[in-house]
Amino acid sequence: MICNEKFYIMSNTYNNQAKLFWNANVKYEKFVCELCGGIHCTYESPHPVIFYGKRIVDIYFDISGFIISPAVVELLKENNITGYILEDVEPLEWKDGKGHDTGHDGSSYKLLKVKGRCGFLCDSAGNIIDKCEKCDRHNSDILDSLKDGLAFKADDYDGSDIFQFNNWTWLPIVNEKVKKLIKKHKLKGFKFEELKDYVGCDAF
Repeated sequence: MICNEKFYIMSNTYNNQAKLFWNANVKYEKFVCELCGGIHCTYESPHPVIFYGKRIVDIYFDISGFIISPAVVELLKENNITGYILEDVEPLEWKDGKGHDTGHDGSSYKLLKVKGRCGFLCDSAGNIIDKCEKCDRHNSDILDSLKDGLAFKADDYDGSDIFQFNNWTWLPIVNEKVKKLIKKHKLKGFKFEELKDYVGCDAF
């Protein structure tokens, strides 16, 4: 049976905001599945990042997760939000669009790594999307063609406030509690879309 509560894909907006550039010196381990050819990477922490842009927001995308501001960190901790860990980042620079130093300090930002899980990726009817028998990587062609959103099986959900599918860790999923907290405190740069309506995935 699918879980019928309201859940949301959480991502970030890109309009007129500082953007986080992934630095090529990031250390990682790569595994290539011998059956499907899927590439799986594990990134070491802390890893160096570069911020660009004058406008400061509370969430930035990074290849291994999302980087969040001290305000978000405090909000999650104060409200006992579950399903994540925090790791350090190493901000090398923060420059404006012309390459000049902005003077912004990103050292207090943290990498949000999601640990909560809800089982394998499912379509809106609760059918597990075709996946590799060896590494469980989902079929991205099928995922990209879905028109009716996503779902997960209630029995596979661990109950975390922040969580991801076992085999699609590109974007985190949050419950109504997390969404309302972020909206209430007017944190900048967040975007939410209900899971059952989420289509056109840029899926990894």
